[in-house]
Amino acid sequence: MIYTEEVNLILAKRQELGLTQAQVARMLGTKQSNISAYERGVLAPGSVIEQRFAGLLALTLDSQYRSFEVGTFASSGVSLRDFLLGSGVHPSGLNKPSIETDRMLWETDVIRFMIELSDQFNRLDNPQDQRFFMSEPATTGNADIDALYAGMAVHLTRRSLLERVPRWTNKRLRTNSPAWFPGLPDQHSILHRHAIANGIPSLRARGIFINRKNLESI
Repeated sequence: MIYTEEVNLILAKRQELGLTQAQVARMLGTKQSNISAYERGVLAPGSVIEQRFAGLLALTLDSQYRSFEVGTFASSGVSLRDFLLGSGVHPSGLNKPSIETDRMLWETDVIRFMIELSDQFNRLDNPQDQRFFMSEPATTGNADIDALYAGMAVHLTRRSLLERVPRWTNKRLRTNSPAWFPGLPDQHSILHRHAIANGIPSLRARGIFINRKNLESI
């Protein structure tokens, strides 16, 4: 057995909240088999999973995670990565589409993930739940999308009960990269200007320009 004290805390908290191993695994962006191994003390979580567990342990009995199927940044990142791989589009090649239309289609789907992320966060009304929602996601394999997640985390934090943005967002910046206009044609200066003028500040700071209205209407 390893990690004995923390194992007991993890198991006790899951049982206290009335959550299954599958539900906890989804929230933490990992596999149910890993949760089982952590609880049995045969596997020690890495540092990032440890941080996610800290957020789980802070949840209280009035947590909305007990009542609703609410995800986290960690679970969303896994879902998006799986979607991209399942659709035959590997994250490492997302910036080099063979056809402009295909690029716009998958970028529109990426925006849909951001809309769903925002909608789920808006369902949470206490800081413990909101802080857990901000659990650091694993990399999607693409620096642009990782930066998009970080920018969204900063954006949602500023609209929340939280005082500080998650530290992990500082690690996911776009440096020396060309401006990115997800879902927009490369050659459309008017739409680009609208996206720049009406974009979200935390995304603009990362060179990502999405018209705020598009995050509400797609």
